[in-house]
Amino acid sequence: MPTGRFYMASALKVLVLICLSVQTVFAQSGFTKIRYNWKEAPVYLSVSGQINRFKSESNGPYPMYAGYEAGLFVDYALMQQYSFRGGFEYQMRGFSLNEFSEGTTNSGKSFRKTITGKTEFSYLQFSTLFDFGKQNPKNKLRFLAGPSAGLRLWTRQKFSYIYEIPSDSIRIEGKDDSGNDALDVVEINAVAGLFYSPHPRLDICLRGTYKLCGFSIAKENFISRTERNSMLSISIMYRFSNVGNLRFF
Repeated sequence: MPTGRFYMASALKVLVLICLSVQTVFAQSGFTKIRYNWKEAPVYLSVSGQINRFKSESNGPYPMYAGYEAGLFVDYALMQQYSFRGGFEYQMRGFSLNEFSEGTTNSGKSFRKTITGKTEFSYLQFSTLFDFGKQNPKNKLRFLAGPSAGLRLWTRQKFSYIYEIPSDSIRIEGKDDSGNDALDVVEINAVAGLFYSPHPRLDICLRGTYKLCGFSIAKENFISRTERNSMLSISIMYRFSNVGNLRFF
């Protein structure tokens, strides 16, 4: 297993174990029932830095890639009892490629092929993270988890390739700056995170995301798991308003 992939998998496992431990402690410590008024619901601005790893069945895992996210979240509760933090984020992630291969043509001549470049994905991500263990939202340390759905807005590919047959002095160079409609358009993810509140208006969050499945109209199977993506992100969420203070509400 490559070193980068090992560290990524280990970090996700550690995050899950920590979250489960925190959930158990809070579940045993009791909670305060919180009732929300929609206009008083707090609104957070979120900014995140993240590392992600893209993997496909055809090419295997790519190197880890650094991306970012920014969005808005709201704290509320289903049936005035089950509190959650829901919202949306604009998300940028991708993968890079630096591949060298060599072999022999059908006529027995040696060839070399080099491909370098990167692919970037732009997503609109919708998340709903519930308080597990019926925790008190006033606690400074909380564990939240839930589903997210991502809509791919666009894909940008920037690759260059060189194909050489040294014995014939052949060298072919090219570029590919197109998109890729064969990739999943919609994805469903599982998300879990630890939230720490050093200030009533500020949360610092460590989140782990794992892609469960994807939807694509350009593949044989409409629902598939041929593309995987795992991600670790560190977020700063600042409470800047309540829903009732926003003009469009």
